[in-house]
Amino acid sequence: MSAAASGQEFDVIVVGSGPGGATVARELSRRGRRLLIVERGRNAPIRGTAFQAISDLAFPCRGLAVTPELLAVVRGITTGGSSVFYYATALDPPLDMFRRHGIELAEEVDEIKTELPLGPLSDELIGPAASRIMASASELGYDWQPLPKLVYQDRCRPECDRCTLGCPHGAKWSSRVFVEEAVERGARLLTGARVERVLRSNGSAVGVEARVDGRRQRFEAGHVVLAAGGIGSSEILRASGIDRAGHDIFFDPLVVVQGEVAGLRAGREFPMAAGMLLEEEGCLLADLSWLGQPRGLLVALHLGLIATTLSYTLFGRGLRGVPAATAVTLSLAEPLTAGLLGVFVLGEQLAPAGWAGIFLLFSGLALISI
Repeated sequence: MSAAASGQEFDVIVVGSGPGGATVARELSRRGRRLLIVERGRNAPIRGTAFQAISDLAFPCRGLAVTPELLAVVRGITTGGSSVFYYATALDPPLDMFRRHGIELAEEVDEIKTELPLGPLSDELIGPAASRIMASASELGYDWQPLPKLVYQDRCRPECDRCTLGCPHGAKWSSRVFVEEAVERGARLLTGARVERVLRSNGSAVGVEARVDGRRQRFEAGHVVLAAGGIGSSEILRASGIDRAGHDIFFDPLVVVQGEVAGLRAGREFPMAAGMLLEEEGCLLADLSWLGQPRGLLVALHLGLIATTLSYTLFGRGLRGVPAATAVTLSLAEPLTAGLLGVFVLGEQLAPAGWAGIFLLFSGLALISI
């Protein structure tokens, strides 16, 4: 069934509600366009819990991907995308680099700075660990300064460690703000819909095909804006016939070095409150004491041990002790398990063909165990 056939006609379909998709959606809604925003994740209220963060950010085969080098890559699968879980640090884009590619962003950057709550945190919101690191770095001659943040500081609470988990107080800006404005202006937000491919006709995009409540549906529009992130957009483009989409994808690795200072009560504070950008080296140094808190340790242990190191180590050792044919069949149990967890834990929907595949996999596993 297509949206056009059911009376739902759109000028534009925006796939993804992160900062890119939400910004486009807001601008188009202001111009009176009939708009459909398609989001794979849910639109549940932000509670700032470790369970919600793991479910929407770090769940295998959903928000979490693992590279062959066992590096975890996470992305937010929820309305607002990863902006729900970021540290709200907002540095200026490299304008000269964009100019070399014929893109001028200076006017847009100046405009957005006047609109968003951008600025360094006030002194009372910079925690003891961040203050201590900043003072030590300054003594060593480093230009360590408070970093610009997208934060409504009147809503921010000192000694709160839920920034990474999603701010339940509405202090940290996320692209949900733009999505909500677009919806107020008449845009339709469709959540729990996983876009599988872009529909094309005569060389032009005319809509998308998505899974909604386990059923495949088609949505048609005059234009399609694909803003599902570096991983999500690449997957959709490959399924749409662009085979090499995302083959050279790059992401920023996060390296954490942690220590302990006697007598310093720290951890329940805004992460990356201050730091130093090394432009030539291409890296940013900042404080990150949140990982020393129980909730931070829970998420870090889940990513580092449970979801990657332990699971893949045990899986690899197990495969070495079975015949090749059995190893091939058992390797199929990984997406099977992730699919079942998605259904029973996260409430995702499987199409009849998906359930048929699960039945066949279980049958195969049962046969090789006889």
